[in-house]
Amino acid sequence: MPRRKAAAPADWNVLVFLNAKNDLEPYSFLNFEQMAKVGSTDRVNILVEFGRPRRHYVDLYGPWSKTLRFRVTKGMKPTEAKAVADLGSVNMGDGAALADFVTWAREEYPAQRTLLAIWDHGQGWRRRMALTVQGSAAEVRALARRREQARSRLGERAGSLAPLPDDMRVHAVRYVSHDEDTGDKLYNREIQDTLAALTADAPLDVVGFDACLMGMLETAYALRGSGTVMVASEELEPGDGWDYAGFLKPLVADPAAFDGPALGAQMVRAFADYYGDRDATTLSAVALSGAEPAARALSRFATLATSDLATHLPAIRRARKACENYAPGYGLNSIDLVRFLDQVAAAPGVDATLGRRAASARTAVAGMIIDNYASTQRQGRFGSAGVAIYFPESKRAYDADPDGDGYALGNTHYPVEFVDRQRWARFLHAYFDEVTR
Repeated sequence: MPRRKAAAPADWNVLVFLNAKNDLEPYSFLNFEQMAKVGSTDRVNILVEFGRPRRHYVDLYGPWSKTLRFRVTKGMKPTEAKAVADLGSVNMGDGAALADFVTWAREEYPAQRTLLAIWDHGQGWRRRMALTVQGSAAEVRALARRREQARSRLGERAGSLAPLPDDMRVHAVRYVSHDEDTGDKLYNREIQDTLAALTADAPLDVVGFDACLMGMLETAYALRGSGTVMVASEELEPGDGWDYAGFLKPLVADPAAFDGPALGAQMVRAFADYYGDRDATTLSAVALSGAEPAARALSRFATLATSDLATHLPAIRRARKACENYAPGYGLNSIDLVRFLDQVAAAPGVDATLGRRAASARTAVAGMIIDNYASTQRQGRFGSAGVAIYFPESKRAYDADPDGDGYALGNTHYPVEFVDRQRWARFLHAYFDEVTR
């Protein structure tokens, strides 16, 4: 591929690793069109690696089934003719593909600051799974209604959209970026290792996940050495995902006004403006420099809780019962960490030292939050202060999780660093020994 002529560095590169090689393909065009409403300038490059599956879910912009790269300009359509690079067949579930995209962007389009967005299905620290929706009939109907509301926002495109499966597929468990053509996916550990190798001298300003359920302490901890700010959702994201035009327009208008935290906050505000209270939605921007202190403070809490669990169990169990699982009806197990720690500290009869450690950990976790949004449907017992954590309510819930091995002590399959290095997993397993149902 011929190299571009060197140019003065832009203020910002916005990199979108847009893996639409799965059933989210129809929504990819909505987001590309949002980017094209704004378009690149000489100070902001909007660069997209866009993959489509061999089996299309929607017939738009030509029948190409491969991976193309675009420098998105105002009014651009994602056709083969507009691409700046044709990569052919690329496994977008491979860390090497992510590394190649970031490296290419840096070499061909130098910039002072970088946002990297990973677009696809996602789910925190976990691996891929497909589940039949669980829960009451009302919960199932609510999930179906939200799905149809998201589909309806496709407008006239909805007519060419293949129906979603009845099992309401939930992708991802400790991964993101599922490539349907290859069956591969980017595990969080793979993303962590990939970015660590690329950012040792220059961390990314923002690492964002336009994907479900990635706003977890485990994810932030994994990225603490690779970026300054993480933008992610504690809850499921609707199919529309982020409002790209909502944060790109002000960025392009005055790129010098934005550093990583400012852009992260703008992304949260744009998301809040787009969804308001019409969906069960969350998004937060967190300072990755706070992940290590928060993890250490939580480990001090977990160590004390584990050391005399019989004494501390009533307060802990009461606190856990006061927290709602995100993605209700899917049988998943992440909760808002600030709400849980608040409930422990306020529990009747809680041991004073445990209460102080819960409050200290709460302060450390809340200190990570740059900006946070939660719709009314995800306030109350959900909390949604901005950072979630894995916490099945009982051993039965943990055993029912087909991918709970990610929290198994000694797991070696794309091990989660937070699980290995911090004390939370040990606390959970001690808790499961006491709370079986």
